[in-house]
Amino acid sequence: MPEKTTFTYREKSYTLSDADRNGQIIEAHCRYCNLTHNFRPADLIAVLGDQKTYSIETHMTCQKCKKKDYISAKLRSYDGSYIGKLPIRELVEVYYVKKSRWKNGVL
Repeated sequence: MPEKTTFTYREKSYTLSDADRNGQIIEAHCRYCNLTHNFRPADLIAVLGDQKTYSIETHMTCQKCKKKDYISAKLRSYDGSYIGKLPIRELVEVYYVKKSRWKNGVL
């Protein structure tokens, strides 16, 4: 079956806050190094802002291989049987690195 290339209006207007309200999980998978992580939408809102769900994968980078091109992200809904079994990647803190750039000049 061919891959879907277009999005409906409803899919384009669905944001991370909508997914959080509905209790969904974001599953991010790197096809290069075969690594999968599950995220809560509220954690991704703190890092990325309230993005549209169809464009999340363009803002994510694999933390193992550092590649952006191979990330695929999907919305998943899990039932009660997964409670206590599904590994979730949780946000601990957000910090920013302050860097300086210098230029040599003549007095």
